[in-house]
Amino acid sequence: MTTSGSSSFLETSSAFVDPDFFSIVAIIISCLGLFGLATYSAQIRTKEIGIRRVLGATVIQVTSLLARDFITLIAFSFFIAAPVAGWLMSAFAPR
Repeated sequence: MTTSGSSSFLETSSAFVDPDFFSIVAIIISCLGLFGLATYSAQIRTKEIGIRRVLGATVIQVTSLLARDFITLIAFSFFIAAPVAGWLMSAFAPR
């Protein structure tokens, strides 16, 4: 392999590292957003959680009460994003 061919290969291979890095950063940012939303929701509902605990709710019941909202949001966003991602992959990916 010539030096011009190897430098072209290195430029091409380094171009594929950047999308992986940015996708990982995007996933981390979205997880931090979900964590912040969960923390805020638990902080707002502190009195409700306390009353439920006093009336005999278990930790699992309180956790499922808080998690239900987030599971709904995540499922809703998945059902919107999955078809869009499939369409974009079929439209732009080479066959």
